[in-house]
Amino acid sequence: MRLKFLIPVIGLFMISIIGCEETTEDTEEPEKEGKKITETTIEELKQGNFDPGDSIRLEGTFVGGRSPFLVDDAEKLLRNAPLKEPSYARMDCTSVVEFAEGAEKGQILEVTGVVQEFDSEEDLTNADLIGEEYLIGLELTEPPKIIGRTDIDLSGFRIIDDLCDLNPALCDPITTIQENKYALLYSGGYNSANNYPRYWNDLKFMYLTLVNKHGYDPNNIKVVYAGGSPEDNQMPVDYAASSSGLNNAFSDLQTAVDGNDKLFVFTTNHGGGYHSGKSANYSGLQDTNGDENDVQSIDETMARYNASSLVSDDAFASQINNLNAGTMIMVFEPCFSGGFLADVSGTNRVVMSAATATEFSWALQGGGYDAFAYHFTSAVNGSEPNGNPVYADSNGDGDVSMLEAFQYATNNDSQSETPLYEDSGDGIATSSPTATGTDGQFGSNVTL
Repeated sequence: MRLKFLIPVIGLFMISIIGCEETTEDTEEPEKEGKKITETTIEELKQGNFDPGDSIRLEGTFVGGRSPFLVDDAEKLLRNAPLKEPSYARMDCTSVVEFAEGAEKGQILEVTGVVQEFDSEEDLTNADLIGEEYLIGLELTEPPKIIGRTDIDLSGFRIIDDLCDLNPALCDPITTIQENKYALLYSGGYNSANNYPRYWNDLKFMYLTLVNKHGYDPNNIKVVYAGGSPEDNQMPVDYAASSSGLNNAFSDLQTAVDGNDKLFVFTTNHGGGYHSGKSANYSGLQDTNGDENDVQSIDETMARYNASSLVSDDAFASQINNLNAGTMIMVFEPCFSGGFLADVSGTNRVVMSAATATEFSWALQGGGYDAFAYHFTSAVNGSEPNGNPVYADSNGDGDVSMLEAFQYATNNDSQSETPLYEDSGDGIATSSPTATGTDGQFGSNVTL
């Protein structure tokens, strides 16, 4: 009888990986002779179709980083929604450490090993395993065989960019500080395995742009990120992306911001909602107050960090509406983020998203930044992270308006997503705003 190892911890889909460090503990070598090796798939392994100790062989794309895992489709790593469990397999390679040192992300590998059961009490203390339902993986018993390479570019995946080295001008302090400007930068990332480095790159690129290009006082910028610790010294973190951390950031802003001030809100992260093309709910929440117009009645969400709760569009809007800024600009990068726009729209507000309420949003090829966020930030910065100049001032007045930044980002975003924009306050977003249209007039005169 096959055993299915189902541990109902937190009902969200995610990537989970375990360490591949050399160990001094004695390990029992699995039998190799006379043991049948079953050809299988990542999905069959993760669905619990094998017992611990069974010898299996499967294929997948190798993903590098702190420790390795295989994924059935590398393209899924570029979207801002956690993987469903049958899409990935964790590997323990303590018996073939040379593999971890020599493998390259993006390689398609054939791996052979024995099925492992991971201890729920001990391993669930590791943040990488929070939310995992099937506590099974693969202990490699021989070096993997390289059988190809994915055509998906993962060159920037798992890499934190040194922006001050790539583009020193980004880190040259501006001399004029404008005290009436405030900002909230948010990314939850879900947990340490799912918190892709591109989220830090997205936030940091925007933070440096605000401070050193647009005169925002660093003290007026609240950064809410993952577990609360920075990835490098180029951007501080004020709060962890927990319920209390986000509440504290909003409380700080509520105290500081008044009707003479401008507030900029920028979010990047994993998002949840109902995907129309796949007819599936990806971490959206059932609507309870009747404000969703779609057939599925699903509230869109953003992830926190190491928490079962999600930030819903309704909850986020409620906190936004408690702020008294004279002008608000909000940019949402996560999957399904178009669902936030109707909730947060209002008078003197420019709001935009990387995707509709029923779409994934995507990273750039390479995985180092998210596509829409990258192009939007490049537009308002005047250059890409590497210093290549960007010209988004289409009317030539010397300023890049929010309408121009949106248009530039949309025109340069080649990923399969539909950016949306709204600034009339009616909550009805469009993908093609204009300076003379219902949406676009207000934002054509608003800058960072």
